[in-house]
Amino acid sequence: RPGMSTFALSENATTIFNLRYPIRDAEGKPTETPEEVVQRVVQNVASVKQAAANLDDAKSAYARAETLSTRGLLSKVDKDTAETRLKVSQANYDAALDNVRSLKASLLDRRAAFELARKKVADASIRAPVAGAVADRFVQPGEYINVNTPVVSIVQMSPLKLKTAVQEKFASVIRPGQKVQF
Repeated sequence: RPGMSTFALSENATTIFNLRYPIRDAEGKPTETPEEVVQRVVQNVASVKQAAANLDDAKSAYARAETLSTRGLLSKVDKDTAETRLKVSQANYDAALDNVRSLKASLLDRRAAFELARKKVADASIRAPVAGAVADRFVQPGEYINVNTPVVSIVQMSPLKLKTAVQEKFASVIRPGQKVQF
């Protein structure tokens, strides 16, 4: 777009930005780029600043109109015009603030939705409390389970202990702690 400044985001920042903030269509796909989201925020902030400046100008004009009116130097119509301009400027300022508050709430809502989705993914991930190898799997992928339901049996690989019987003729060559190869 003309007049729109550009900026660069890292790949990671772009991924997080796309997950958290853009407006999405019915299928959940982003309908705006990070640049467009930033531009939307900038436009809303600029509209508040412009509305604030217009409101300050209208307040000054109304104060002058009141002073001139009390001295009889300004017609009632001109004073009413200044008052109407002040009310319109106040309404525009309030509307601009409401837009920014709405945008902020929308961005916070998207952030909360992102954090909730991240938590759901983390909650759905299964992590073993120890290093080892899976010996048995008790459930299948996609199967619904309750909390604390065993899903696998894990064998710790280090240290691995072997209990076995040895023929008497080999008893003299075996010592405790000796390495074994299979």
